[in-house]
Amino acid sequence: MQFEQTAQTKNQKMNKLLFGIASLCGLGVFAGTFKTITINGNTSDWAGIAPAYSDEDGVNNPTGVDFQNVYLANDTNYLYIRFTLKQSADPITAGNTYLWFDNDNNSATGFNPFGNLNFGASLMLIGNQAYQEAGGGFNEGTLTNANAAYGAASLPGTNFEFRIARKVTGVAGAFAGVPLLNNPTIGVQLGTDTGTADSLPAWANYGVLHYNFSAPLGLMVPAYFSPSTGGYWNALNFAATRVPLIAIMNPNSGPGTSQSSAYVQALASLHQAGGQVIGYVHTTYGARSLSTVEAEVATYISFYNIDGFFIDEMANDQNVTNIAYYASLYDYIKSQNTNYIVTGNPGSNTQESYVTEPTADNFLIFEDNGTNYGNFTPAAWVSNYPARKFVHVPYAVTSATTMSNDVATALSRNAGWIYITDDTLSNPYDTLPSYWTNEVNYVRSLNGGIK
Repeated sequence: MQFEQTAQTKNQKMNKLLFGIASLCGLGVFAGTFKTITINGNTSDWAGIAPAYSDEDGVNNPTGVDFQNVYLANDTNYLYIRFTLKQSADPITAGNTYLWFDNDNNSATGFNPFGNLNFGASLMLIGNQAYQEAGGGFNEGTLTNANAAYGAASLPGTNFEFRIARKVTGVAGAFAGVPLLNNPTIGVQLGTDTGTADSLPAWANYGVLHYNFSAPLGLMVPAYFSPSTGGYWNALNFAATRVPLIAIMNPNSGPGTSQSSAYVQALASLHQAGGQVIGYVHTTYGARSLSTVEAEVATYISFYNIDGFFIDEMANDQNVTNIAYYASLYDYIKSQNTNYIVTGNPGSNTQESYVTEPTADNFLIFEDNGTNYGNFTPAAWVSNYPARKFVHVPYAVTSATTMSNDVATALSRNAGWIYITDDTLSNPYDTLPSYWTNEVNYVRSLNGGIK
């Protein structure tokens, strides 16, 4: 992505559902979907959300609630849960079907539902009532700020949806006023003691389901155009009031040799609009002197009110020397400011070890002509992580319709940051796309108007 305003170029670096399995205790971590769901018994707004988990046992509770699938989603304010049943039943009226949530993923704290020693519930949801369990008791008090709700097309029925506020806090003992659903990853367990009882997952054999809360989809824009011409930075300001936005500044394939007053003002305006700006540096796939790259980082910091750094030409092999190089650069940047964002750009699939080291906070894993986007398949492990760790940038996407389709595809591939443009080589980042307003508004609509 080393394109600068002089149109200097570099050689171009040439699916899985939103849910996947990782190595956290039990079944794994399922990457979330950011969506606002209306809880009214009509589950059509769950369209496109795949099951987080499906029952593995067949019909095993023929006289009661028998779970089939569970679906999970969230927005800024709520966690949404939907489950389906194998046969018509009433999980609401009798008050004996339970949704449990483990906020700290610590089985030694909280209530152990059905004796599940792998799970320590912080709270429990029954219908539209939520109860504290963080102290280990079954019901330690009604959670008055849970704003819980349920919806069902019919009772009995086979399709049910629920919500609970993410800012819910405890009401009793040491947990009074303590957040009970604020961790980025939580455990989820469904259970019923109707009939012969059922649970999902069937914990005795299959472990615990974990859910990663998702953030709104954001735009990460290679802003390789001057803030003095074209009005493009003003267009970024407009977008930053509507969607999460990070602009990548690139004065001269790096910070340049002197501060630009135009960039100083552009950054101030974008910050005021709610956006962030990260500075471009390149690493020549680990061959460029680390001290040279660190010096450019330091120059950016001295010139501009920067929010982080974009590490271009990032290696993606298993060479331990390369991994150590990027880990060292990451540590240097974080030593300057722990809040700096570090985005690495291998431009294609990379090794998971770059994530776990870590070498960056997020990774651009698709940067290519949009005609190749349909055939792109993220590495299987990508779905184990929050979507905000991954960026996709298709260029030369000719129409707004294709852009919209590609944004939807990015969501299905667990990308949390996207930028799509109709600009082309030799520098596909020296303008904004002709459909820029459409792109901003479409992302905003997918986010439910939430920034």
